[in-house]
Amino acid sequence: MKNNLSKLIILLPIFLFAFNISCKSQNPGLSLIDEKPKYVLIRNISTSNPTYYENGDDYKAGHVYRIVESSFEIYNSIYVEKIIFDIEEIPSTISWSKKLKTEELYQFLKLGEETNPILFGEWLNPNSFTLKIGANTLKIKIREVNFKDVELVFVSM
Repeated sequence: MKNNLSKLIILLPIFLFAFNISCKSQNPGLSLIDEKPKYVLIRNISTSNPTYYENGDDYKAGHVYRIVESSFEIYNSIYVEKIIFDIEEIPSTISWSKKLKTEELYQFLKLGEETNPILFGEWLNPNSFTLKIGANTLKIKIREVNFKDVELVFVSM
C-alpha cells in the first residue's frame, strides 16, 4: 500500500503537467491579419458597448469594437475593428481593422469552411464576444497589446 502511494505521489505531478500542456494545445488559433477590409457583401455588423476615456477630448472621447461579417461567394470573412468616437459619440475614425485568419479555426474544429460559416454570436462585454461555427460557440476576448498590436484570446468553448 505504501509503495503504491509513493508511486502515485511521484506520477501525479507528471500527469497534471502533461494534462496542462495538452489543454493549452487545445486552444484554437485566433490569428489576425493586417488586411484592408474587402466588404464585397456585408452579412452582419455588430458593435460593442462604448468604452469612454477618462482623459478624452472632443475628438477622442472613447471607442467601440465592431465585428463585420463579410462574404464573397460561399466564403465568409470576419473583421475586428476599433472605432474611435468623439464627444457626441459620432464615429470619427477607424483606429485599426484586422481580419480573422479563419483557416486555423476550421483546422482546429475539423470542419469544412464551405458548409460551416463563422457567424457572430453576441457581445458578452465591451471587449468579449462569441463566434458560432457549426455546433460550436467560442468565447473570445479582444486584447490590445499596444496601439496597433491586437490579439484575440480564446476564453472557452
